[in-house]
Formats: sequence, structure tokens, C-alpha cells
Amino acid sequence: MDLVLSPYEVSARSLAAMTAPVLAWPSGSVLVLRPQPPPPAPSSQGREGVLRRADSRAARFIDSWRWTTALWREGVFESRTPRADPMAAVRGRAGALSDDPALSLLRPFIRGEVFDDPEALFDALLLDLERGGASPGIMLAVVGAMECIGAALGRPLVRTAPSAAGARAGSPRGSGRQGSQGGQGGQGGQGG
Repeated sequence: MDLVLSPYEVSARSLAAMTAPVLAWPSGSVLVLRPQPPPPAPSSQGREGVLRRADSRAARFIDSWRWTTALWREGVFESRTPRADPMAAVRGRAGALSDDPALSLLRPFIRGEVFDDPEALFDALLLDLERGGASPGIMLAVVGAMECIGAALGRPLVRTAPSAAGARAGSPRGSGRQGSQGGQGGQGGQGG
């Protein structure tokens, strides 16, 4: 079974991150956005500090994802497919979040300049993964991109059910029980 998994699940070592490889193995794979440093560019003023911060964060990131080494080596986790490049999808999703009138309430959270600069995006993504999704502008673009990729490829997105507080907030009646069923984020498979 081929699946999609958010890098936030991997960083959190969530139940979804532990379950996805089991569901995919032995014949499928799990597509995960793995932050990759941008190709070296001609040095320009101001970039050295960004790259130093990214190097430090990259070392912490590599250490925090060390538990996944065998999954990448065995091909259970993959960072791109011939039909999907998650990093490109994140940049595209950020643009959609910024431009779509229906999503105008999210605009204050989207930092468009980050998505236009590959080094800044790499640094911001590492920082956000380290903090567990503290920046809604980054997290919304990443999770939205992974959902879009899953839909386009016909791969289910594996994710952890919302926490009790999150389920209560998303539930039509404010009941944590209804919102936590099936990871539907408040829908619970039952009408309002």
C-alpha cells in the first residue's frame, strides 16, 4: 500500500509515523517530505548567516529523524516520486494559500518571502519541524501540500487523530468523543 505522511508526524514520532511503515511494508512506500538543502548558489551578502543557522538546525533535524534511517535505506520512506516533489508542492500550496480569496483569513500567517527563497524555506521548515508546527504559515503549506499530493496520487494520508482538545474545538457539539472518531477532526462520520 502506498501512503503519504506529514513530516510533522515523523518529527513527533507519532502513532501515524509508526503505523504508516507497517501498513506500507513490504510492497508499498510512504511519501514523506524530507527537508533537503537547496543546491549551492553563488554566495551573496546575507546568506551566510541563514546557511549557518540551517546547518545547526539540520544537525538537530538529522539527529531527531535518526530513527527513520533504516526506513529510508530500505525504500519504505521516500522523499519524492516521478509524479510528486513535496518541496515544490509546498511552494505551490503556499502560493494558493496566499492567493485564494476563500482562504483570505489565513493570509496573515503566510510568510510569502520564505517560500520564494529556497535557503530561507529550508531554514524555516527545519525550525518549524523542530518546534512541532509552531508556525501556522509553514505548517499549513506543508500539510496542505501533502494532502494535495495524496489526493493526486490516490495515496491515503496517514495522520494521528486530533487531541481531545482539538477534537472538542472541531466538534459540532463540543464533545471530544464525537470529534475523535476515525480522525475526522470533528466530523466523526456523523451529521451535525
